[in-house]
Amino acid sequence: RSRTYYESFEIHHLIKSVEEFCDDLSNWYIRRNRRRFWKSALNENKQAAYQTLGHVIVVMSQVMSPMAPFISEQIFRGMVGDQEGWPESVHLLDYPEANESLKNQELETAIPLVRQIVSLALSARATASMRTRQPLAEMLVCASDDHKSAVDTFETDILEEINVKKITFVDSVDEYEALNVKPNFANLKQHIDKDKMQATIQRIKQADAEELMALVRSGDDTLSEDDLLIEHSSKDGFSVQTEEDVSVILDVRLDDDLRAEGHARDFVRKLQVQRRELGLKVEQRIELHVHADEAVRTAMEKHKDYMVEELLAKGYVFDNSKVDGLEYTEVPFGGVSTSVAIVPTEE
Repeated sequence: RSRTYYESFEIHHLIKSVEEFCDDLSNWYIRRNRRRFWKSALNENKQAAYQTLGHVIVVMSQVMSPMAPFISEQIFRGMVGDQEGWPESVHLLDYPEANESLKNQELETAIPLVRQIVSLALSARATASMRTRQPLAEMLVCASDDHKSAVDTFETDILEEINVKKITFVDSVDEYEALNVKPNFANLKQHIDKDKMQATIQRIKQADAEELMALVRSGDDTLSEDDLLIEHSSKDGFSVQTEEDVSVILDVRLDDDLRAEGHARDFVRKLQVQRRELGLKVEQRIELHVHADEAVRTAMEKHKDYMVEELLAKGYVFDNSKVDGLEYTEVPFGGVSTSVAIVPTEE
């Protein structure tokens, strides 16, 4: 497609495509594979992740080179360095040809469906003012068979992206949405007499919304759907988002275990910020020294596997008193003040 844009001098379309691709690469491929990049051992899985990313970046520099010659050159030189078999400049390479044998049509079909569901779920979280780091018990999906197949294939990725414990398929969203109808005055005045207008409006306002809609849709009422402004709202404890024929319902009810796990994730996030402020490399392993009360210690022990994996920590030590020589920082855990010292360690 990029070649077509160049040949037709539609550079603005190419720029938009490159922007969208870079966003997908950064916010989906790299983020979804971050644990592969973080692995300490250079095993086959980690090597494949780096090789794939490297290949994509080099090819992208080739695609961009005619319209952005300087930044493309910088990217290319940064990627290939002094490796043998590469020319001195990206501009000495032929324009890349698409390798159709590398296409995975099933994957290309499934991922947009998965990302649509993820996007709707994140919108549902935002509507319910529920931060992503707060785990939720369940996400329900009402969608086509193609969406269901995609969800089944990439269930683990979706669970991590949305931070929910399980996904359940449902046939309808009616159980999770409240229906509300209001008079559509613009349409009513076209066929309702003035002396009957007030009574019609009162009937709409006082009617049970679901019963009225059932009558209207069955044709047993003088009103039509155009006479009504139909609104859907999520019932208490749920947040519903719909796009075309896909609906996502989040169960936003929280119990003590979910809240505690949310505190652990917030705690990890704050420590990740501290890692960056200390100038530690992404792959740097650490040890945590923690001075906290018994309730915080219990909660940290319960979520230890998650916390040490996310922080690249070899473990943490609970100090009964602060250790001399260590620099502690106050980091709240669920509103409880906790002192933490980050100590870089050898691999």
